[in-house]
Amino acid sequence: MINSFQFIFILTFFYLTKSACPNGSYEWSTNCYIFNSTEIGFAKAEVSCQQIGGHLISIHDAFTNDIIGQTAPDYFNKSSVTDIWIGANSLSSQKTWSWSDGSAMDFMDWKKGEPRNESETHCGTISMIDGFWSSEDCFSSKPFICMIPKSIAPTTMAPTSQKPEPSCPFGWLYFGKTNSCYGGLYGLYVDWQSAEGNCTRYDAHLPSVHSYEEHMFLNTFVEFVYTSIWIGMYSDDNGETWKYSDGTPVDYIPPESDLGEPSRGKTCVVIDSDEDSSCDVQLLEKMLV
Repeated sequence: MINSFQFIFILTFFYLTKSACPNGSYEWSTNCYIFNSTEIGFAKAEVSCQQIGGHLISIHDAFTNDIIGQTAPDYFNKSSVTDIWIGANSLSSQKTWSWSDGSAMDFMDWKKGEPRNESETHCGTISMIDGFWSSEDCFSSKPFICMIPKSIAPTTMAPTSQKPEPSCPFGWLYFGKTNSCYGGLYGLYVDWQSAEGNCTRYDAHLPSVHSYEEHMFLNTFVEFVYTSIWIGMYSDDNGETWKYSDGTPVDYIPPESDLGEPSRGKTCVVIDSDEDSSCDVQLLEKMLV
């Protein structure tokens, strides 16, 4: 009888010999898995995966979970970190976990007592020791695994040919999906109109949100300051219609938006943190051209 370790080896060997994935990646089923040893935060890891056509790994069955848990130490054997980022997160809802690629959360393998669902632990990791998942601080620095469908994966990895990341002002963060820089002025208590006015001084606007990925990226600011932040959405007619201060269309409504915060006769929108507190952060967005 073939034991489970031999079975995994035989299947892995079969797939690798007929590989359609980039050199240095790991092929399993319909996906390519790229193990990145750079230790960074969850949001930056997800953005890195998106830049090569994928997302942080989503896991949908115990067999894949076991393969990833057994394979990861071979790629990360020089790291002192024992767990790595996967795509599981609760950034959109405090106690509801989802995958960053939008796929169904149809399998979970949490360690006993996890997920903790504390204010700082909204991002998921898999242990390279036992394969169980944990909820961690999204700003912790860890290696990560990107998952790319074989149908769109490049046959070779060419990181040196990627466009260099545009330069943002000091203290601002670049988000490739929107080709924009984001920065905050912290510790100031201002209403929406004052916040937007201050943004224009930087040739910027309060952020407009057009996708789940951008919403998740903005949530990293919320997690950092533990309070609410203004976005550029507002209404001049008590919520009948909505606009963005930068003139872009309203084509996505963030799930956590509070569509009822008044400000000088307008109805304005915040992205909330775990605590319901005053909006003391100005979040700026500057489009790169």
